[in-house]
Amino acid sequence: MDWTHLATILATLGTLIAGGILEWFRQWLTTKTATKPLRRLTREELATLAPTLNFFLLTALDPTNTLSLGSLQKKYFGVPLKLKAFSFYATDKTEIAMQLPECLMLSNWNNKLQSLSAISPEETVISAISLLSMLTVELRKLPSRETLEFVKRILERPEVSGFRSKWFMNRASLSK
Repeated sequence: MDWTHLATILATLGTLIAGGILEWFRQWLTTKTATKPLRRLTREELATLAPTLNFFLLTALDPTNTLSLGSLQKKYFGVPLKLKAFSFYATDKTEIAMQLPECLMLSNWNNKLQSLSAISPEETVISAISLLSMLTVELRKLPSRETLEFVKRILERPEVSGFRSKWFMNRASLSK
């Protein structure tokens, strides 16, 4: 084998690798630009939903609260909440929504958010805590930094963390 043949093989191999990298970059850029409006709208909606969940939890876990959990549930979730932008993209622009890496988790989060009005009042509190927890773990790339910090502060509140601990301990004792 002579050097020109080896140089031709290396040049061909380099062209294939460069072409693969360029194709990957093109697909990545297409996905990034296609999902940008959905990410922005979802980020804005999460920024408005976090305070709603916060106010519900603070009221529900306040020992001086005189309202029942059922009436609180109706007050905050009587009209089912949902991520309107994600719901629109998931039904009308499915190909764009499916490009989000978090699409399945966001769909589950949205379904759980919508179900807050339909589940038992006792389960509403732990479900609201669970929704906020999901934002800090599975969906941490979607909310803005400010929203994420706000949610972490909610979850660190003694009444919220205490309720969550008691709930999990009760569940563990029931399963034995």
